[in-house]
Amino acid sequence: RPFLILFVLFIKFKFALVSCNSVIDKIFTILDVTIDGLPHRRFPNVSLGIEPNGKKTGNSVFGHHCNIPNTTSTKKDNDLLIEMGFTPNRRLQTETLIDADQSLLQLAVILAVGGHNGDHNNYNYGSEGSLNGLLSVWDSWLQYFFAVSSNTSSLVLLFDERDFNSSNAKVSNESQRTRKQYLDHILINNMGATPVDCVHLRNRTNSRLKTRMHHRDNALLRKKSHTRQIGMASLSHSGCTNELPLDQGYRIYYVDVASAVANISMEQQPLVIFAAVHHFPAADWVLSSIAKGQIKDEEVLFKTWKPFRLNRRYPTNYAYVKMTNWYSHYMLQLRILDFFDYGGKLDNDVSFVAPFPEPNLPRRLAHNNTYMMGTQNGWYYDDPRISQGVLHCLQAFTDEESKYCNTRSSSELNGQKIKLVPRGKRDMHFWESSLNVTLRAHFLVYWLGLYTAPETKLLAKYWNEWHPWGMWDFRWGDQQWWPRPISMFGEGQLNREIDHYDVINTDNNKYLVHKLWPRQGTVPKAAYYNSSNGVHTKADRDAIYKQAAKAFIY
Repeated sequence: RPFLILFVLFIKFKFALVSCNSVIDKIFTILDVTIDGLPHRRFPNVSLGIEPNGKKTGNSVFGHHCNIPNTTSTKKDNDLLIEMGFTPNRRLQTETLIDADQSLLQLAVILAVGGHNGDHNNYNYGSEGSLNGLLSVWDSWLQYFFAVSSNTSSLVLLFDERDFNSSNAKVSNESQRTRKQYLDHILINNMGATPVDCVHLRNRTNSRLKTRMHHRDNALLRKKSHTRQIGMASLSHSGCTNELPLDQGYRIYYVDVASAVANISMEQQPLVIFAAVHHFPAADWVLSSIAKGQIKDEEVLFKTWKPFRLNRRYPTNYAYVKMTNWYSHYMLQLRILDFFDYGGKLDNDVSFVAPFPEPNLPRRLAHNNTYMMGTQNGWYYDDPRISQGVLHCLQAFTDEESKYCNTRSSSELNGQKIKLVPRGKRDMHFWESSLNVTLRAHFLVYWLGLYTAPETKLLAKYWNEWHPWGMWDFRWGDQQWWPRPISMFGEGQLNREIDHYDVINTDNNKYLVHKLWPRQGTVPKAAYYNSSNGVHTKADRDAIYKQAAKAFIY
């Protein structure tokens, strides 16, 4: 009987580990992906695990700026001015240079695929919506970007649950697909990927830093064992699957770029793709409107909603605002990011036209010690109408944080009133005029040490919930969001903090183009995504473009 009791307790403990993401984050520190005939891909958990409101020592609360050590303060009248900073959630970039040189730092390019499904004339991607847009540019991504960067870059694709449900609603019950079948059809039949053979979250008791060091020490061994056993019979993995139980669940696939793309070295590692059918949550005001009976459901808004404080003719819709602002808050909650050093944003209206000149983007950012990389040699000045309210939001957030600092005892404050000041204001560039100065968001890379810092997550939540006067009134997109953590918590050294990678400037069209690739003009009419059963290859898409392009030849 004592043995039975212990066994039951053990089973309950194991269940608790599997069902709790926070526990998974603490226990499993290596993501191990097995591909038969190719070396394993291992992703160490590199997050420092710092979350807003988490305790470290004493009563210090992460995420609130009055508890950040080594902050600069000055006195003005009876106010104590404290500059706002951030608590890095990754090792400092200057501490990762050896890893960067050995291609151990990893970049996750994250794309929310959804929002364009024929509900609105704007952003017309044809009858298959966002999937058609993705498949129109996929061949260029694979051939010219991921085929040269796959050693340090992976792709995370989150397909909108709304599109999944819509695709099943169009067919009979017998023809409807499960989520796995839906992902397999997109990734295998359309994108040419293959499910990985096995996925494990490895349990390592040593620290994350030691895990990284272990990974570094085995880097040369990994390279030496990078032998391809083409034609080898598939090994049997008992109980294995390509499913990863993180966030809302992923299926993991790969593309062996050395075999799929011409003139690629056999030493190039396969591109790993994390794919999921994802539920993108509705805003609080939408849920409240439904509860009050003001609208039937969220579906109504996809067809009728317009930003409250913009002219009704302004070319935008509900789907655009919802999906682009997902990056400013909800994306930062993904646990899959714990296994990456850098994040990336790549829109499905961007195409690559030549082999990318930098195969190791994490190395570039680490050695430059930059928080972000953009594709233009200067700043982008957004429409001032849609940057309205940004200053109001940032000021209100700063005031709220200052109130928290002033809850300390009067003896601790010594009769002074604390007033927080954004440290990024040392450089006023992002604070000028109507705060419409930004950088183009169609392709950028950012350091997760800043963008998953607890202070950034608190700002992101505040930003996302700012209503009225926020994104739902003025159509803020992610382009308004990306500079804000730097302008609030950075060091006010924008020339160092942001890398304007002029070589890949989308204005010169040498390596990538924005909305200018030949296929782009045919997207509304051409079916690059094949929704029916059967395989659709690059050759098929090339033929479809050739036929569709005839309409543009006079």
